[in-house]
Amino acid sequence: MAEEKSLNVNEELDPKRKHKGKHDKPKPWDDPSIDHWKIEKFDPEWNQSGLLEVSTFSTLFPQYRG
Repeated sequence: MAEEKSLNVNEELDPKRKHKGKHDKPKPWDDPSIDHWKIEKFDPEWNQSGLLEVSTFSTLFPQYRG
């Protein structure tokens, strides 16, 4: 009987976390070893041809031209 009480007390102190919704579940892409604020180095040699097209706001939305 004493052992059962100690088991119940341990379960109360360490409750299992229940996921109530789909947003509470652990995400596979949330890896703590990844530094999300790290700025990766960019070398201009990787894009030698440059941009293929120039897209501006006035081209996409001509009604807002000034």
